[in-house]
Amino acid sequence: MKIYVERTDDGLLNQVDNFLLKAATYPALGLVAAKLTALRADWTLMKYIVGSSNAYSTHASGLVAYKQTLRYGGNLGGIPPAPTLAAAPPVTSGGMEARFRDLIQDAVRSSAMTDAIAQDLGIVAPATAGRGDIDAAKPTFSVTYSSGGHPLIVWKKGSFEG
Repeated sequence: MKIYVERTDDGLLNQVDNFLLKAATYPALGLVAAKLTALRADWTLMKYIVGSSNAYSTHASGLVAYKQTLRYGGNLGGIPPAPTLAAAPPVTSGGMEARFRDLIQDAVRSSAMTDAIAQDLGIVAPATAGRGDIDAAKPTFSVTYSSGGHPLIVWKKGSFEG
């Protein structure tokens, strides 16, 4: 069985949340309660930080749009208000992904682990994890010039590795 940890922040938050909710239903795995509690604290802080970051990104986008309207014309309306954040949860020691991977390994090493349990915990790699649609894979690029007049090829490799 191939194990998979989500790469995006939102994906990791969802995966850890699913794991923490369902791990308690499998006591035979013998997962250490202190490790689960530490991961829950990490998840809570990460959720707060990602949510705060998203709120500030949205606010920044609104300010840029407001600035553009102010500069070039249009209906300004009110200045976008700064986000109001909830109280921050306690700070952890960091290393949430490492703790999550450690717990996954503890679960996988357990003699009670089955493919069905791993699937339910959301730790089994999908068939195309991180590869995207290989048949439609072709880079799109453009050519620009640097300030020195040298051509630059600009392209994005998307979700592919290598």
